[in-house]
Amino acid sequence: MIAWFAKNDIASNLLMIALLLAGAWSLAFNLPQQVFPNLEPAQVEVKINYPAVSAQDVEFKVTRHIEQAIKDIVGVKSIASESRKGGVQIYAILHKGYDPHDILSKVKHRIDAINTLPKDIDKPLVQIRNEFAPVISMVVYGEQTPLMLLTAAEQIRDELASQNNMNMLVLRNVAEHEIAIEVSNENLQRYQISLQDIAQAIQRNAQDISAGNIHAAGGLITIRSRGQAYTAQQLADVVVKFQANGSTIKLRQVANIRDAVADSQVQTRFNGLPAVFVDVMQNDQQKATQLSRMVKRFVAAKQSQMPESVQLAYWRDHAEILQNRLEGLAVSAIYGGILVFLILTLFLRPAVAFWVFIGVPVSFIGAFSIMPIFGVSINIVSVFGFILVLGMVVDDAIVTGENVYSHLEHSETGLHAAVSGTKEVAQPVTLGVLTSIVAFMPLFFVDGAQGVILSQIPAVVIPVLILSLIESKWVLPSRLKFVRLRPSTNPRSLLGWQQKFAERFEAGIGHYYKPALQWCVHNRFNCLIIFVGFLLVVLSGVFTGENKFVFFPKITADKVVATITMPSGTQFSTLDKYVQTISRHAETLQQRYIDEESGNSVIRNIVSVSGAKIGSEQQGQVGQVSFELLSEELHGVNINSLQLEQAWRDLVGSLPGVESLVFEAQSAQLHKFIDIRLRGDDLAELEIVADKIKTNFSKFSYIEDVAKNYESGSQELFLELTPLAKTLGLTRVALAEQVRAAFYGIEVQRLLRGEQLVKVMVRLPLDERKSLSDLERFLIHLPDNRLIPLSQLADFQIVNSPAVIFRVDRQRSIDITADLSNAKVGLHALNKQLNHYVANLQIQHPTIDISLVGESTELMKTLDSLKWSLLLVILIIYGILAISFKSYSQPFIVMSVIPFSIIGSMGGHWLMSLNLTMMSFVGLMALIGVVVNDAVVLVDFINNQLKRGASLHNAILQVTSTRFRPVVLTSLTTFLGLLPIVLDQSSQAQFLVPMAVSLGFGILLAPFITLILVPVNFMILQQVKQWSNQKCFYFGK
Repeated sequence: MIAWFAKNDIASNLLMIALLLAGAWSLAFNLPQQVFPNLEPAQVEVKINYPAVSAQDVEFKVTRHIEQAIKDIVGVKSIASESRKGGVQIYAILHKGYDPHDILSKVKHRIDAINTLPKDIDKPLVQIRNEFAPVISMVVYGEQTPLMLLTAAEQIRDELASQNNMNMLVLRNVAEHEIAIEVSNENLQRYQISLQDIAQAIQRNAQDISAGNIHAAGGLITIRSRGQAYTAQQLADVVVKFQANGSTIKLRQVANIRDAVADSQVQTRFNGLPAVFVDVMQNDQQKATQLSRMVKRFVAAKQSQMPESVQLAYWRDHAEILQNRLEGLAVSAIYGGILVFLILTLFLRPAVAFWVFIGVPVSFIGAFSIMPIFGVSINIVSVFGFILVLGMVVDDAIVTGENVYSHLEHSETGLHAAVSGTKEVAQPVTLGVLTSIVAFMPLFFVDGAQGVILSQIPAVVIPVLILSLIESKWVLPSRLKFVRLRPSTNPRSLLGWQQKFAERFEAGIGHYYKPALQWCVHNRFNCLIIFVGFLLVVLSGVFTGENKFVFFPKITADKVVATITMPSGTQFSTLDKYVQTISRHAETLQQRYIDEESGNSVIRNIVSVSGAKIGSEQQGQVGQVSFELLSEELHGVNINSLQLEQAWRDLVGSLPGVESLVFEAQSAQLHKFIDIRLRGDDLAELEIVADKIKTNFSKFSYIEDVAKNYESGSQELFLELTPLAKTLGLTRVALAEQVRAAFYGIEVQRLLRGEQLVKVMVRLPLDERKSLSDLERFLIHLPDNRLIPLSQLADFQIVNSPAVIFRVDRQRSIDITADLSNAKVGLHALNKQLNHYVANLQIQHPTIDISLVGESTELMKTLDSLKWSLLLVILIIYGILAISFKSYSQPFIVMSVIPFSIIGSMGGHWLMSLNLTMMSFVGLMALIGVVVNDAVVLVDFINNQLKRGASLHNAILQVTSTRFRPVVLTSLTTFLGLLPIVLDQSSQAQFLVPMAVSLGFGILLAPFITLILVPVNFMILQQVKQWSNQKCFYFGK
């Protein structure tokens, strides 16, 4: 095939064009574009609203029934739920590899079959969680009423959807539309009417009713009664009661009727003004950058058309984040590519260097056509993979091109040199690519969020390496056959400079390298001892803590968030006051950090949310303030998100009466680093243990942001019928229905007005249902139509109950979470302490299941998994080499470079003042596959010389001299391709830097190890074999 493609230019051209076209088509039409891959495991989410019902009732009447129904669905790994007042959210977390849509269908079927759920719950909403990702948000804000802002936001949403064919636009943290029909106690007494009577009157007189069909001679005629009221004005004329004298009482006479939004304890502000957010969501087929551009164009055009005192802006443009990171990494890639091309040109003729380098874009673009097979999108992590492979991708082309170049130097013709040079290295180059692929393969099989991140890298690297191998065998030779080595007549020309460098380089090999190699070969055992000594020194730095292992360092982000949680039962006004205080401190930072030249503040916008909406209810205990940072290119202030977080934390200080206050300013963190989960049936005991853990955590200086997810202290009022009520024939159900109608309301109808779903609610006015005394005075209708205050008919009992009940795998649970501060704490030491602490707790509380489930635990599992994967990789590489070399011993010569390459990796971390991280370890795994490539070629060439009758000593000296240039060249190109990332200080690159340092500095040391250690070990192996044969001969006598 190599010779056929080398001779057939059209075939090689068509192959290259096909790769480019397939990749370009996939990039344009078939390859999704996301900001970040979805890190959550696949989950099916069930949401059910159960208005005005306590968390405990929701748990017993809804949550447990659904958990029981779906517990044994094949593919469901675990079940988590969150029961709150007003509703529940249940998550079925799936095993890896199962189709979420198939599980979704099964969950729906199981829920539909449940016949024990309450009749007054809303229809369950079953969906795949996080199937759609937010790209950008539009903000409608200004000094207007909630109804005005909500209406304007809905109009904006509908207009954007109709103009740009966007069907995933979601309003966030908004109250629902409703027609409020409020009837005072005074009018209820005056007209001798109940709220139930009014609701029934509206249902009878204000809706359309189908009344059947008539089969007339002219055809079928449908009979309908039309009376549906859609507005407050239309409802005002509904007759609610007929008087004995024949007169009527209309709704307008007894009630205040108005279009409004539902009672809400949630307040969203944008830069201090009331706001409504419209989130623009992205599916797998949409590109984030295209959606972002459409939204920004819409905002710019619509701004001038907005009503007075209402403004339009955008917030959290994730596509801009992606674009900035893509551009930053693209710059690194360009610089890396330039360095690679320059070094190729320095060692090889410019024509050879050009055709070798042209394989990079062909392999990269062609890889786009393969990436969808692996389920990979264009995102921040996959782009990292392209940068990582930039220097590696030319290795096989360099070895092939340099060998062809050597054949040309020996006066072979172009075609013959191209074919023979390519064939000579075809086997070792293929082996090198296989070992690199094997080294990256384990990253596909890591579980959890880390697995999602790490799997993106081999999904890019492997296709690129495969296509690079194809290009170097079937495309490159057809180009190199046209290269002619004509000596330059102008020593000052580029070609003249290149020739001069090449001559001096070859002379340097003879003057310096050969004598050094001969000494090492002659003193081979001393040389090996020196290598081992260096390795032990480096490893001692790891074990003694000189190179600290921190797994994932804190990486700066473009957003800082403060989340405040108040004790249950806290007044909404108290929470909102605290939220505004935190927001004002953020505004102080906004004014403090301003670039003098541009006038831009580091902080772009500030958003605050008081209250959180769960199901149909608003919870007033949680608030959040966040601000986004301006892109680094648009300001010159030397500060990052982690420093801003600390400055903000210092300004806010401690707030009295706060349950927890957590600040976050880092990316790449899915869960809290420390998370201790308690599971059991007794909530009181769970809370006692949770408080004990919180108290203990607060004693450690390196632990911060300690919080628990349990909210206690929500007050509930129980009504018990008095003997008088029972004597008067009042039932518990009748009493509860009247109280619910007054204080929550009766949902009479749901109307669809355009795109708006509007509830029609009948209840008391707000000023008659906001205190305990209002409840006591509320008049209850008895069966004989008498009205008696509730205080005479029921005894009141106020008790504390949980505001939220979390359950994991059908047991109640409480999570205590915390993060590490900036103090450097070793992961192994931390996990050892935590495991010891949890074990002691478990002994003290045997009825509770206590476990570590935080990020630290998941990362330790990942690390253990990668350790075993590392062993498997080494065994597979050994097997590949043993089969290829037809030797059990020679693979050890090749693989002997692996442990010593660690010297370069560890030295690089020390030189760059970096801690060892998870990505450092991944870089070491990649290094294993790459560092052996040159050794494979070296051993293969030595074997060929031995087959031709050369002695081992002469074979080593000859082969190492001829292979010196390609070995140095492949290492330099890999290192220089990674160098821009290694030196990049931007937040976009920090995630990848440890990986690039491990691979880059490890490969930088590889030529020294390969060109010295491999020959030394070859000689040692021969000596051991001779010694072994002599012993066998001796004992055989």
